[in-house]
Amino acid sequence: MGFMIINPTNAKDFEFSCEGLGNWNGKPVWQLHFAQRKNRPSHVREWVFKGPTYPIPLKGRAWIGANNFNIVHLETALREPVAGLRLDRERLTVQYVPARFRSAATEFWLPLQGEMYFNLMKHRYHDRHTLTNCLLFDVDTKKQEQGLACAA
Repeated sequence: MGFMIINPTNAKDFEFSCEGLGNWNGKPVWQLHFAQRKNRPSHVREWVFKGPTYPIPLKGRAWIGANNFNIVHLETALREPVAGLRLDRERLTVQYVPARFRSAATEFWLPLQGEMYFNLMKHRYHDRHTLTNCLLFDVDTKKQEQGLACAA
């Protein structure tokens, strides 16, 4: 999710402000606040309910490693309630950690744990996921050029 917010394709939909240097788990981080622009629909998160699609306007913070610029923690919330969906509150937190794989010479930052709280149609929900035992795989494809002849 954090990568989708700062991705150049979607970043134009948000206002960003740097809140300064802080720390997360004893490591230096930049705190970045973001909020969905009111004149832009959300392309990052949408809910589909009984046919219609509801863009979810977000605001939140990202904690970005000062030394490596990786997102280490993300918190999002509703910028305002979504009336048509009767979604009054939504909060998502994601903690990212470095992951190393034996088959790769690089380090990947992956979500370790995510929690979501929301109030939907006067019901409260809480969901938590912890991700472990991640596998790295790749798919190798080879493109073969084929000729094409057309008759007039």
